[in-house]
Amino acid sequence: TAVESHAAAVLTDAPGADVVLAVASSLAHTDVLGAVTELAEQIDAGLLDYVEEFGPRCRDVWLVTQGAERVVAADPVADPAQAALAAIHRSIGFEFADQTFHHMDLPSPHAGGRGVADLAAVLDAVLYDAGEVAVRTDGVYRRTLGNDLAVARPWPLESGVLDNVVITGGTGAIG
Repeated sequence: TAVESHAAAVLTDAPGADVVLAVASSLAHTDVLGAVTELAEQIDAGLLDYVEEFGPRCRDVWLVTQGAERVVAADPVADPAQAALAAIHRSIGFEFADQTFHHMDLPSPHAGGRGVADLAAVLDAVLYDAGEVAVRTDGVYRRTLGNDLAVARPWPLESGVLDNVVITGGTGAIG
């Protein structure tokens, strides 16, 4: 398998793993209502039970979706069920302070492309990246927050600018 042939990865069971990789199931419905219904049924059947499987050594929990994000212009509209699973995964992550929850999105099966041919690139992203990652045929995209270096123009404080400003305090007093 791709894991066994990767130099930095060892395939193991979830309780003994440092990194857990959960692969989102594909749902039959691509419309929102059908996706919500099917997703609710699968959650009731244990779809999210992967969070109960990892052990004390686990530091990273990755969810792998397909078509949950629209990253490049050629990507189709995001699959609502896959996008919902990614959002649920991020939310569940807040309940586990000892693990970091990450999300990797692979190309949609409806993109018309050949998909991710190199599974080693997927494993590299899991082992060396963090946060929100989208692997596409032309590269790996990361969702990051950066510093906005744009400087706001200064606010002139000439006479009359603050004539119609009401400042309230934390107790609701006006003054």
